[in-house]
Amino acid sequence: MQMLPARMAITCAVVDRDRRFLDIDVRWPGSVGDSRVFSNSPVGRLHASSFSSASGDSGAGLLQTGWFEYRKITFFLLADSAYANSKHVVTTYEIAETQRSVVISKLNRKLAGMRYCVECAFRAAKMRWRLLSKPIEIARTNLKDVPTLVSSVCILHNFVIDEKDEVWNPELEQRHREFYFENYLRLTNEQRCTENQVETSKTRDAIQHWMQYRDSVRSS
Repeated sequence: MQMLPARMAITCAVVDRDRRFLDIDVRWPGSVGDSRVFSNSPVGRLHASSFSSASGDSGAGLLQTGWFEYRKITFFLLADSAYANSKHVVTTYEIAETQRSVVISKLNRKLAGMRYCVECAFRAAKMRWRLLSKPIEIARTNLKDVPTLVSSVCILHNFVIDEKDEVWNPELEQRHREFYFENYLRLTNEQRCTENQVETSKTRDAIQHWMQYRDSVRSS
């Protein structure tokens, strides 16, 4: 999930691992904060109920955070630290937070690696359609047409990806993909347990506890 600034407008977008735009909202002036834009967008209003319904009683999986302790993980959106961290929105950490412990620093690198495809999506869109890399001129005279223009570019961006008509250098793209997959946070559930589950209000906290337990087992 990411924001794309334009002249007097800001775009809230959800991107998948293939750099495709899944949802966009281009209705807010650039002076509005990211969290407010997201909370008032369709995804911001509906993501919690949609993910809860999709997860069901068992959730997306269980993470073992102790010898006899498991934490249920729900489906979630991954965003940067400008957003509010919650059960269904996992954000990267602030720089000051990463200095508190090695585990948080390692987790933040994993989350940043997962978000790499988001950065790629916006960079690819800006490279192919230069109008996004500078203030949109149409906003000077007709601001109401900016959402239609940006939305159209995002649709064309998805079409180009689906048709595999890329602007990327193949070797550079391969390095990008290797970096992404090496840093992809894998939530493995080799052992599932229906008992001794600990509820947590924020998914990122559960992932952090899982990493702490995993590292302690590896070092023992």
